[in-house]
Amino acid sequence: MARHKRFCIVESGKHDMEKTHMSKTEKDLRQTASRACLMGLGLALVFGAAGCKSNPSTDQTAQTTATTPDASQATADTSDPAAQANLAPAVNTAQATSSSPSYPSTSSSASSTQETAPPPPADETASSSASTGSYATAPSEDAYDYEAPQTDVAQPVAYAPEPPPALPVYEQPPCPGDNYMWTPGYWGYAPTGYYWVPGVWVMAPYLGALWTPGYWGFYQGRYGWHGGYWGPHIGFYGGVNYGHGYGGMGYEGGYWHNNNFLYNRSVTQVNTTIIRNTYVHNVTIINNNSRVSYNGGNGGLQARPSAAENMAFREQHMGPVAAQTNHVQQAAANRQNFASVNHGRPAMLASAQPLATNYRTPAATPVAVQRQVSQEQARRAAVVNRPAENRAVAPAARTNEAARPAQQQLQQREQQQAQQREQQQQRQQQQTQQREQQQQRQQQQAQQREQQQQRQEQQTQQREQQQRQQQQAQQREQQQQHQAQQREQQQREQQQRQRPEEHPQADDHRPNR
Repeated sequence: MARHKRFCIVESGKHDMEKTHMSKTEKDLRQTASRACLMGLGLALVFGAAGCKSNPSTDQTAQTTATTPDASQATADTSDPAAQANLAPAVNTAQATSSSPSYPSTSSSASSTQETAPPPPADETASSSASTGSYATAPSEDAYDYEAPQTDVAQPVAYAPEPPPALPVYEQPPCPGDNYMWTPGYWGYAPTGYYWVPGVWVMAPYLGALWTPGYWGFYQGRYGWHGGYWGPHIGFYGGVNYGHGYGGMGYEGGYWHNNNFLYNRSVTQVNTTIIRNTYVHNVTIINNNSRVSYNGGNGGLQARPSAAENMAFREQHMGPVAAQTNHVQQAAANRQNFASVNHGRPAMLASAQPLATNYRTPAATPVAVQRQVSQEQARRAAVVNRPAENRAVAPAARTNEAARPAQQQLQQREQQQAQQREQQQQRQQQQTQQREQQQQRQQQQAQQREQQQQRQEQQTQQREQQQRQQQQAQQREQQQQHQAQQREQQQREQQQRQRPEEHPQADDHRPNR
């Protein structure tokens, strides 16, 4: 089966080919077994029906091969830690992929009778929210039936009359630091046409946050944009192969572990001198030269959401951060990014610099997200351990009965671990509050010291001013004394000059003898 998802080398391809080209005798035997199952073998009916569905006829296989590849049908790599950590813990994933599709199959004519999605609200038909990174709001946890058939319930938030261009191939810039997440480039839409939004690194908004890219899907004769979002698991993004870890299903570029994001160096460009949280898990690319950028419609991808992807969509989400929205707006404002100008070959495919967010590190994981993930894990364990689903024959039932205490203990340990994680998170929050309070006290003490220093400086300035005034007063007194002495001396000198002149006059008045 043609695929464009990146995954580890497995031997499932040969097995699928053997099932596709099975002999007619084997098919007859399986059909006979199916009829026997339908006549009443209890729970064996479920497994018999699944066995019949897993062996399509040669005509169906040929038709599937002729259509556009479906990334969601690729077998998940169970040895990849990112594949295990980034997908939600759903059950019956194989059945969910064969559920009723949300988009019509690819055909030469896109008639309105093929569309199965409900109509959008009237005020959203002409919306240009795709250019600002809008996203659909997930339903509440209380309204989510985990036993219901899995379908894509996402509603488009913007529409275009024609499909987007093919995705360009580009190199990923190196990761700038710890806990940065790669957001792949895509084609946005404005009234003047499609424009390229470059791929860029952005700091995760909170610990454990993963980015599910948006995608274009065929909807009622037009193409609707499903916005991307942040959440604890990777959701459905149309099966589009955005590259660099986003191969159509899940994300293989890394995963969260102990509040640190570990990067897979075989997928992600990482500078190991800056980032030490890395690992190597080799993956292979099944290259079918497909760069289709939309789901459904004529020539579009035929991927359908799996149970894990639908569960991820129903989790607690948050939309793009402000820096991402600004990034999209800047891309829409650049005329060179429009496909009508660059003919599907933008000059700037990826941004070398990360987005400048108003936070430096991821925030703590929201308690609601932690609680929901714990509930999902517990619910999945309960469904898997349900006797009615695990027991097909009597020996299997006895095996389940014997294994039930161990399963209960495992479930209890998982619950205890979840409680311990919550308690640890609370302690971390308390420690963070204590650090903030200590910082506030230190800031207050620093302010008090600054005020005291200012008062001391003022007092010093006052003393210096008083000393200057005293010195000036002394100088004035000395100057006055000096001037007084000079005047006295001048008076004495003047008196001395006047005395010799008075004696001759006295001699003139003496009588002659």
